[in-house]
Amino acid sequence: MGYVMERGALVDKMFYSIQLAFRRVPASLAVATLIVCTFWGIASGLVGAVVVLMGVIAFNPMLRAGYDVKLASGVITAGGTLGILIPPSVMIIVYAAVAGQSVVKLYAAAMFPASSWRSSTSSTSSAGR
Repeated sequence: MGYVMERGALVDKMFYSIQLAFRRVPASLAVATLIVCTFWGIASGLVGAVVVLMGVIAFNPMLRAGYDVKLASGVITAGGTLGILIPPSVMIIVYAAVAGQSVVKLYAAAMFPASSWRSSTSSTSSAGR
């Protein structure tokens, strides 16, 4: 999956498109990074792959735009972890099997924190820029 995304430049195109859509919003690079991280986190289900991929794509543009290193790396890391909270998350299925819990109940329990975390992270990164 990572090879296909890299060769087709899917993430680059998506990141650029979302960045253009949010160009009037303060901290548009951070917002675009969070949205793309969330989307690819959902698609892949792997935190590490998303963080590395977005680190390659978004980190240097954020630094060139004047973002602090801590803010840029924090946005990318937080965005990468959002994908495991939003269905269809592989991690929730694995956790449900290990803990003996209902997958449906865990998905239902993860939806509110994921959406509130995403909105609070977007507003925090907007305020920090």
